[in-house]
Amino acid sequence: MEKKLATLLLSAIGIVSFARAGDGIDHLLQQKFEAKFGKTTLVKWKKFHDVFIGQFVLNNESMECYFSDLGELLGTGRYFTSDKIDQKTRAAINSKFPGWFIQQSYEYTASNESPRSMFILSDIKHTAIVSVNGAGAIEVIEENKNKLHGNLQKPEFPKNTHLKIQSIM
Repeated sequence: MEKKLATLLLSAIGIVSFARAGDGIDHLLQQKFEAKFGKTTLVKWKKFHDVFIGQFVLNNESMECYFSDLGELLGTGRYFTSDKIDQKTRAAINSKFPGWFIQQSYEYTASNESPRSMFILSDIKHTAIVSVNGAGAIEVIEENKNKLHGNLQKPEFPKNTHLKIQSIM
């Protein structure tokens, strides 16, 4: 379940459809949010499968909360910069993934559990999503081979997109 939830969380990162409170968000869900986090001025909501994700600012920090469709708080999360990674975690990552770059850092705290740090790592050939616990143990949630085109990796866009990739040359 935890691995499924972690994959769900990281998959939801790219979703851009948001709703403000009152725009299709259940009143009970909004009440539960306010009971836990207070009346913050701006909450953006999105739904990914059966999970509601609220993005908001609390104490000048960008946060996310995850609620089930029944209004149960599943957990909270926040992005953080790589300079905030503690030495034990950094050493564990560098030991298991030497030469890899940390693309994103995210801390997720499930209800009634200790926080877990999750990272998107990459090197020239691979991209991985890993979770590191407080003891420095690493769990690989997902690892993929990058699709290489010649000497440079190019992003792949769906064919129906209107975006055009500009050439560097």
